Amino acid sequence: DEEDIFIVENWGPVDDMTDWDNWALEIIGTNNPRSFTPEELNALPKTEVTATQVCSVNGINGGLVSNIPARGVLLEDPIEACGGLPDGAEQMYPQGVDGWAGEAYAGISVQSMIDRGAIIATEYFDHELTFGEGYPA
Repeated sequence: DEEDIFIVENWGPVDDMTDWDNWALEIIGTNNPRSFTPEELNALPKTEVTATQVCSVNGINGGLVSNIPARGVLLEDPIEACGGLPDGAEQMYPQGVDGWAGEAYAGISVQSMIDRGAIIATEYFDHELTFGEGYPA
């Protein structure tokens, strides 16, 4: 249940980190880099998954893990909307609005994420993401 998921808030006041009215998902490293507004992202076809979220500092048998019903856009859809990947592009470097995760998750295989049906989540538990969950995506 949603009320049972773990919450880790160690990043400070998320609302103050960016201009949410002008937020866009920037996709670079593709044949035609571009940004997607929340409206453009939400206009793409949606997929539903149950996502297992684990905190990167979770210890053995740690409780910082949750299974979350999520809805979002398949990772491959915005990549294709950007003209696909150029030859030799193999890894992705996701980064949050607060700058975190770029190094922690550097070098993820794009193809392995596509093959596993990775999504860019826009909803958890049938509602729009909150700031703590990664609003807007």
